[in-house]
Amino acid sequence: MGGCTSGNRQFWSNHQPTHRASSTLPNKLQGKRKTIHTQPIKAQWKVRPYKDTQVLPLTDFRNLHEEDIPENWQAEVFRGATVALLSAVIRKLPEDKIDHMVTSVGINNRSKDFQKTTDREANRICEACSG
Repeated sequence: MGGCTSGNRQFWSNHQPTHRASSTLPNKLQGKRKTIHTQPIKAQWKVRPYKDTQVLPLTDFRNLHEEDIPENWQAEVFRGATVALLSAVIRKLPEDKIDHMVTSVGINNRSKDFQKTTDREANRICEACSG
C-alpha cells in the first residue's frame, strides 16, 4: 500500500474490498453510495461529490458491494480506467470538496512496461491531487 498527501487531500492506493456484487447497469447509481461510469468517451468522465462526501474511492473495480461502503463515502467506479484517466477525473473535482481519496486501478495499464511506468503513472495521481 502506498500513499501521498497534498494540501487537504490524501491519496492511498490498493484498497481491496471484501465482497463481490453482481453485474451492473451502465452509469447507474448502485444503492446510495456507488456509481458505475461506462460513458464511452472516457475524457468526459466526471464526479459530482455529494455534500456529505468525505472519502471518495475512484476505482476500476466494479464489484464493490454496497455494504462495504461506509456513510460519508462515495464510490465511483470507472470501468476500463487507467491511472492517467483517473488523474484527469481528479483534476475536474471541485477544490476543497473532498478530504480523502482512494484510488485503485491496475490491470488496464497492462500494455505498459510495469517496471518503467509505475512510479511515473502513480505520480500523476499525486500531481492531480496537488491541483
